[in-house]
Amino acid sequence: MFSDKEVKYLKSQPLARISTVSPDDLQPDVSPVGFDFDGEYFYVGGINLISTRKYKNVLRNNKVSLVVDDLETIDPWAPRGIRIYGTAD
Repeated sequence: MFSDKEVKYLKSQPLARISTVSPDDLQPDVSPVGFDFDGEYFYVGGINLISTRKYKNVLRNNKVSLVVDDLETIDPWAPRGIRIYGTAD
């Protein structure tokens, strides 16, 4: 699924952004999250997780996207990142 280079990059990053969708009005919601990646699965947690909007959204609609990104350099401007689509359990 991921190249060796992508796995190395993913494991080097401490922060991602998870996107969920509210079940009622289909409003997208994006939150910064810490994550762990074991080479196959992503694990997202947080403080008081069950009270968060992202958690409540996933209970009703488990489709999510996760973006891991950073700036390789500022000058010249060189953003890089990986976007992942999937389902949350």
